[in-house]
Amino acid sequence: MPSQLPSVLIVDDNRDFCYCLFDAFEAFCFDVNATHEPKTALHLLRNRSYDVALLDRQMPDIDGVTLLRRLRQLRPELVGVLVTAHAVVETPDELRRAGFLKVVQKPVEFPVLFDAVKDVFEQSESMMSERPQRDAAARTCSRTSCCIRAAAGN
Repeated sequence: MPSQLPSVLIVDDNRDFCYCLFDAFEAFCFDVNATHEPKTALHLLRNRSYDVALLDRQMPDIDGVTLLRRLRQLRPELVGVLVTAHAVVETPDELRRAGFLKVVQKPVEFPVLFDAVKDVFEQSESMMSERPQRDAAARTCSRTSCCIRAAAGN
């Protein structure tokens, strides 16, 4: 049976930041996994699906844009939020084609980040509901909206 909570995969090479995000999202009713290694993210995604990938833009072995492209080869429905302290060199169109629906600048303000994830999750849900071949059980319950609103401070 699919999880009833919105699921987030967090990948950031800064371990402290990565696990800080893990704790914050878990505290607000998200089903969350976090890793500081992109290879681990690929392994995690082979074993289950996520609603949203929250990815650091700049990591030592691979950038977040390339990582989301690889993740979407395994799970095309996955959408992303790009978190960056650097200038974004890709155009909005390039980011959207890669699967990113939002970009959040570091240093991160948690209400802004939660709002971005909420928006991306809702957009993903909307896209999913437009695909009639999707099983209705893959959609989340009404509790999800309450948890997301609480996380975003709404």
